[in-house]
Formats: sequence, structure tokens, C-alpha cells
Amino acid sequence: MTQGNKMNRLRQITVHKLFYGLLVLLMAAGLKYGYSQAGSEDLSWMLGPTASLVEWLTGVAFTKEPGVGYVAPSAQVAIVPACAGINFLIAAFGMTALTWLYALKRRFFLPFCIPAAMMAAYGTTLCANSLRILLSMHLFSADIYSGVITPERMHRIAGIVVYFICLCLLYLGAHQATFSRTFFGNRCRQDAEGNSRNIFLLLLPPFFCYLAIALAL
Repeated sequence: MTQGNKMNRLRQITVHKLFYGLLVLLMAAGLKYGYSQAGSEDLSWMLGPTASLVEWLTGVAFTKEPGVGYVAPSAQVAIVPACAGINFLIAAFGMTALTWLYALKRRFFLPFCIPAAMMAAYGTTLCANSLRILLSMHLFSADIYSGVITPERMHRIAGIVVYFICLCLLYLGAHQATFSRTFFGNRCRQDAEGNSRNIFLLLLPPFFCYLAIALAL
């Protein structure tokens, strides 16, 4: 392949990457707008599986209460729209999709990045929500509270810790996938050890995505 053909191919891939990157941002904005208008019934696609997973992990039975969410009176727990983790889903989806779009070298695989990133983000969100609720259930009954340390603050801190750790793990998995020939259809001849040498730099993308959750979203 001549140098001119290589440059032309590179420009075409760049244009397609920009198009799909813009599509990811539009989808994220659409999710955020939909979430701002949604009630518990609209979010059943997230609240229902979360309640089922928490019920499977704990044995605590949840029942659906119209207009509220999923409630477990015996454990004094309610999974409501605020527990849906949609802001986390948005950040996880955007981070994963853009990571993969940047790494891809073949135009054919670009369209598959978006559904793959959404599935990865959805699964991670379910796990993060369930772990956060499970941790909060244990913290609620813990004898650790005082005037400064309240159940509400511990619930918030637990959410921060669980969401950030899950976001970091998702990014590390997405980053590692960039070295997979099976997924990307191209062999990245980069030194994996060199790319993973500075863990601080690797954790910067999930850190800024988490800031997007806390500030922008």
C-alpha cells in the first residue's frame, strides 16, 4: 500500500471515529434527558434486575410498589429511581465506547463498539448498584454512628467508593481489551507492560469520568 493510500485510509477512519464519537455523546445526552423525566415505572429495566440481584445475594424479598420502586419492608430497604445508577451508566458507557473507538484500527469494527460498550456498561451498573445496596444494608445496622457519622453520610460514602472502584475496573478491562485480536480484529503491537506501567495514568480516565458524575451530571 502506497503512502498516499495509507494517509487516505487514515483520514477515512478518523472521520468515522469522529462520527461515532459524536453519536456516543448524543446517546449519553439522550439517556440523561430521559432519566431526568423518568419515574420508577420508566426505570424498571434497571430497578427490576437490580432488585432481583440483591434479592438473590441476600435472600431478602423485594416487591414492586407502583410509583415508588422495589421495596423490602422486612429490611427497611427501598430501591427507588435515585438508586438506578443511570448517571454511572452514562459515564461507564461513554468512557468504554470512546476508549474502544480510539483504539480501533479497522473501520469495519467501529459500529460494534457502541452496542458492546452499552452492554458492558449495563452489566457493570447492575453489579455496582447491587454491591452498593448490599453494602448499605450492612452499614445501616452497624453500630458505628455518632453525631458526625450518620447513616446518610455512610450511604453516600459507600456509593462513592463502590462506583469509583467499579468504574476503574471497567476501564482497566476495556483498556486490556485493546490488546485483544479477537475483539478488535487487529493486533496491537504495543508493549502491554509499558502501557500498564503507570497505574496512576491508567486511572485518570475513570477519575475524570467520575468527576463528570459528581459535577457535570
